[in-house]
Amino acid sequence: MSEIDRFRLVLAVARSGSISEVAQLTGLSQPTVTRAVRATERLVGFPLFHRTPDGTLRTGDAAKAFRRIESILENYDALAALDDSPVTVLRFAYREGELPTILDSAMAHWNREKMLPAKLIECADPVAELRAGGAEFAVAPYSGTPFPDGLDHRPLRIIRTARLDLVYAAAPTGPIDEFLQALALA
Repeated sequence: MSEIDRFRLVLAVARSGSISEVAQLTGLSQPTVTRAVRATERLVGFPLFHRTPDGTLRTGDAAKAFRRIESILENYDALAALDDSPVTVLRFAYREGELPTILDSAMAHWNREKMLPAKLIECADPVAELRAGGAEFAVAPYSGTPFPDGLDHRPLRIIRTARLDLVYAAAPTGPIDEFLQALALA
């Protein structure tokens, strides 16, 4: 795991207050996230978190380190954006209770294998979130009527009369197309 990947995990822990939650969201094991935190703590020279039975709390000295880490990641992402690919994270908009296991598993595998992280965005209208540019993918029920123009889709889960599709901009390129290919192999 690169230092950049560790930094992303540490900030995720700082935001969520939970190592286990970050492990679950990224598809990594809890010990892997803990090792990333410890490696970063060794790098900065002091503890960033207090671990308690109720979660992971920031130490008083951590704020300065988190600001530096955020700055490093912003600069790294800006440098990576020079390759003309505007995507720095694959965002998946979904409605609560509508996240199929196959997509959850594919995202976990993607996050283990790729530098470009995949993250979930819970919202009321995933297709509207996609069309507004707030996500690269939307998880949405398919009712038999076409999705709006410019959008393509593929089934994720079909159970009896209910179908859930992964919706994306037509003619996907770059990492979006790469994820779709990886999903097809899953």
